[in-house]
Amino acid sequence: MSTDVSIAPVAAEKPGTHRREKEDGRAATFLAIWLYLGGGVVLTAGLWRDPGGRRVAGNPGDTDNYQWWFGWIAHSLHHLNNPFFTDAMNMPAGVNLMSNTSMPLVALLLSWLTLLAGPLVT
Repeated sequence: MSTDVSIAPVAAEKPGTHRREKEDGRAATFLAIWLYLGGGVVLTAGLWRDPGGRRVAGNPGDTDNYQWWFGWIAHSLHHLNNPFFTDAMNMPAGVNLMSNTSMPLVALLLSWLTLLAGPLVT
Protein backbone atom coordinates (compact mmCIF):
# COMPACT_ATOMS: atom_id res chain seq x y z
CA MET A 1 0.00 0.00 0.00
CA SER A 2 1.81 3.05 -1.17
CA THR A 3 0.59 6.59 -1.19
CA ASP A 4 2.02 9.03 -3.61
CA VAL A 5 2.36 12.49 -2.14
CA SER A 6 3.57 15.25 -4.31
CA ILE A 7 5.23 18.20 -2.68
CA ALA A 8 5.14 21.52 -4.44
CA PRO A 9 8.31 23.56 -4.30
CA VAL A 10 8.22 26.55 -1.97
CA ALA A 11 8.90 29.89 -3.57
CA ALA A 12 12.19 31.31 -2.37
CA GLU A 13 11.90 34.39 -0.18
CA LYS A 14 14.12 37.34 -0.72
CA PRO A 15 16.88 37.39 1.88
CA GLY A 16 16.02 39.55 4.88
CA THR A 17 12.34 40.00 3.99
CA HIS A 18 11.02 38.25 7.10
CA ARG A 19 13.41 40.12 9.39
CA ARG A 20 12.39 43.49 7.91
CA GLU A 21 8.69 42.71 8.43
CA LYS A 22 9.38 41.72 12.03
CA GLU A 23 11.34 44.93 12.66
CA ASP A 24 8.56 47.01 11.06
CA GLY A 25 6.03 45.35 13.36
CA ARG A 26 8.17 46.08 16.42
CA ALA A 27 8.63 49.70 15.38
CA ALA A 28 4.88 50.11 14.95
CA THR A 29 4.27 48.55 18.37
CA PHE A 30 6.76 50.84 20.10
CA LEU A 31 5.34 53.85 18.28
CA ALA A 32 1.82 52.97 19.44
CA ILE A 33 3.00 52.49 23.04
CA TRP A 34 4.79 55.87 23.04
CA LEU A 35 1.77 57.60 21.49
CA TYR A 36 -0.57 56.18 24.16
CA LEU A 37 1.84 57.10 26.96
CA GLY A 38 2.32 60.59 25.53
CA GLY A 39 -1.43 61.07 25.18
CA GLY A 40 -1.96 59.94 28.77
CA VAL A 41 0.64 62.39 30.03
CA VAL A 42 -0.91 65.24 28.03
CA LEU A 43 -4.44 64.43 29.25
CA THR A 44 -3.39 64.21 32.90
CA ALA A 45 -0.74 66.96 32.92
CA GLY A 46 -2.80 69.15 35.23
CA LEU A 47 -2.99 66.39 37.84
CA TRP A 48 0.76 65.77 37.89
CA ARG A 49 1.56 69.32 39.07
CA ASP A 50 0.21 68.44 42.51
CA PRO A 51 -0.87 64.77 42.64
CA GLY A 52 -1.58 64.89 46.37
CA GLY A 53 -3.90 67.89 46.13
CA ARG A 54 -5.74 67.53 42.83
CA ARG A 55 -8.30 65.08 41.51
CA VAL A 56 -10.37 64.35 38.43
CA ALA A 57 -13.40 66.63 38.62
CA GLY A 58 -15.73 64.68 36.36
CA ASN A 59 -16.27 61.65 38.57
CA PRO A 60 -15.22 62.18 42.20
CA GLY A 61 -17.12 59.13 43.48
CA ASP A 62 -14.97 56.72 41.50
CA THR A 63 -11.81 58.52 42.61
CA ASP A 64 -12.80 58.10 46.26
CA ASN A 65 -13.59 54.43 45.67
CA TYR A 66 -10.23 53.76 43.96
CA GLN A 67 -8.35 55.59 46.71
CA TRP A 68 -10.10 53.51 49.35
CA TRP A 69 -9.19 50.28 47.56
CA PHE A 70 -5.56 51.27 47.12
CA GLY A 71 -5.35 52.31 50.75
CA TRP A 72 -7.15 49.28 52.17
CA ILE A 73 -5.19 46.63 50.26
CA ALA A 74 -1.86 48.26 51.15
CA HIS A 75 -2.96 48.65 54.80
CA SER A 76 -4.12 45.04 55.06
CA LEU A 77 -0.92 43.68 53.52
CA HIS A 78 1.23 45.85 55.77
CA HIS A 79 -0.61 44.64 58.89
CA LEU A 80 -0.98 41.04 57.61
CA ASN A 81 -4.80 41.22 57.54
CA ASN A 82 -7.11 39.55 55.06
CA PRO A 83 -7.27 41.97 52.11
CA PHE A 84 -10.61 40.55 50.91
CA PHE A 85 -12.59 41.15 54.11
CA THR A 86 -12.87 44.21 56.33
CA ASP A 87 -14.64 45.03 59.54
CA ALA A 88 -13.67 48.68 59.11
CA MET A 89 -17.09 49.04 57.50
CA ASN A 90 -20.42 47.61 58.67
CA MET A 91 -19.11 46.89 62.16
CA PRO A 92 -19.27 44.22 63.71
CA ALA A 93 -20.29 41.94 60.82
CA GLY A 94 -17.83 43.38 58.31
CA VAL A 95 -17.88 43.38 54.51
CA ASN A 96 -16.78 40.76 52.00
CA LEU A 97 -14.69 42.75 49.52
CA MET A 98 -14.84 40.12 46.79
CA SER A 99 -18.07 41.71 45.58
CA ASN A 100 -15.85 44.20 43.72
CA THR A 101 -13.64 42.11 41.49
CA SER A 102 -12.08 44.88 39.40
CA MET A 103 -9.94 46.64 41.99
CA PRO A 104 -8.30 44.08 44.32
CA LEU A 105 -5.76 42.80 41.77
CA VAL A 106 -4.82 46.29 40.60
CA ALA A 107 -4.52 47.48 44.20
CA LEU A 108 -2.48 44.41 45.10
CA LEU A 109 -0.05 44.96 42.21
CA LEU A 110 0.32 48.65 43.07
CA SER A 111 0.49 48.24 46.86
CA TRP A 112 4.22 49.01 46.84
CA LEU A 113 3.48 52.41 45.31
CA THR A 114 0.63 53.03 47.76
CA LEU A 115 2.89 52.27 50.71
CA LEU A 116 5.55 54.64 49.32
CA ALA A 117 3.45 57.54 48.04
CA GLY A 118 -0.11 57.07 49.36
CA PRO A 119 -3.41 56.08 47.74
CA LEU A 120 -4.06 59.46 46.12
CA VAL A 121 -0.83 59.33 44.14
CA THR A 122 -1.39 55.69 43.23
